[in-house]
Amino acid sequence: MNCDVIATGSGGNAVVLDGRIMVDCGVPFCKLGPFLRDLGVVFLTHRHGYHFKKNTVQRLAKERPTLRWSMGEHMLPLADGVIPARCIDTLEPGQEYGYKLPDGTLLVRP
Repeated sequence: MNCDVIATGSGGNAVVLDGRIMVDCGVPFCKLGPFLRDLGVVFLTHRHGYHFKKNTVQRLAKERPTLRWSMGEHMLPLADGVIPARCIDTLEPGQEYGYKLPDGTLLVRP
């Protein structure tokens, strides 16, 4: 699995796995450029601003209207009005979820 670290630390967090999966979205939109076309799912882990940059999330959701967003129930208030509800997968702890990727399926268990 290829891992591209866009940013990590208190200034922002975003990591892209295999060009298709982004974990957290706490960076300026301009830093997502090389990955925009191929992203399939974004996982949002928690509420801190350096993991969830509202302006970036909102713009990404607008420019990629079929992009899937996966998050725990605790993230839903932040996503309300920012990400279309039809694009959100609410993940339950202990359950397993599969995301189809070109080279297989990513299994996630929060």
